[in-house]
Amino acid sequence: MVIIDEDRIKQAIEIAVNTTSLKALASLPEMDELELVNIYDNLNPTGDSLKMVLFNVERGTYCEEIEAYMRYHPALKEAEIVFFNELDYGLLRTGNINTAAELSKRLQMNYVFGIEFMELTIGYKNNLIAYGKNKEAFHGNAIMSRHKLYDPMILRLPLVYDWFNDKQKRFGTRIALFAKTMIYDKEIGLICTHLENRVSPEEREVQMKVILEQAKKQFENIPVIIAGDMNTNTF
Repeated sequence: MVIIDEDRIKQAIEIAVNTTSLKALASLPEMDELELVNIYDNLNPTGDSLKMVLFNVERGTYCEEIEAYMRYHPALKEAEIVFFNELDYGLLRTGNINTAAELSKRLQMNYVFGIEFMELTIGYKNNLIAYGKNKEAFHGNAIMSRHKLYDPMILRLPLVYDWFNDKQKRFGTRIALFAKTMIYDKEIGLICTHLENRVSPEEREVQMKVILEQAKKQFENIPVIIAGDMNTNTF
C-alpha cells in the first residue's frame, strides 16, 4: 500500500474541518485499496469439520505472542480461517510495520487486508511518549486463510460515530471485508467486520443490515461466514 503524501493529508484535514470527514475521506481513494497476498498453497483440509477463529489483536502489538496463541492454544491451533480485527499498518505505536504481513508470515497464511482508518496522531495515553512519525498510518481488518483468497471487496459501513472529532483523531469508517475461498471443493463467502463501539445497539444494527444486504448480492447461493468484533457492549 502506498504512503499518502503529507500535503494531501493536510488538504483532507482542511476539507474535514470545513465540510465533513466523509468528504475528506473521498479525497483519499487509496483508503479503499486492498492488499491481497496469496503465496501459500495448502492442501484441502481432511475430516468433517472446519475451524475458524475471530481474533481482535488490539493493533497487533504482540505478534510473537499472537503467533504462540494461534499455534499452541487448543481452541485456536490448526485454524483454517482467521478473522483479524485491529491490525496496524505503518504506525509508530507498533514499530511502523505491516502487522498483517508479519502475522501472515508467522502463521503461513494468505491474507487480504482492508483499511478502516488513517490515524492522524501517533496515539494516545502511553503512545504519546513515543518519538518519531507514522509511516502509512493505516489501521484495519484482515482475513487470513490457509487456502487461496479471491474476489476481495471493501464495504464502508454507515458513519454512526465520527472519529475525526475524537481525541484519537482519524479519517475513515468501520468496514466489512469480503472475500471468497474454496474449501472441501466448495466456494465459501467470508466477511470480517468490526462494528462501532461508541454508539447504541440500534446504530450497530444499521451497520449490520448494510452488511447483510451486501452479502446477499455478493455471495448469492453459497455459504457465508460473518465474523468480527460486534462490540455488543457500548464503550
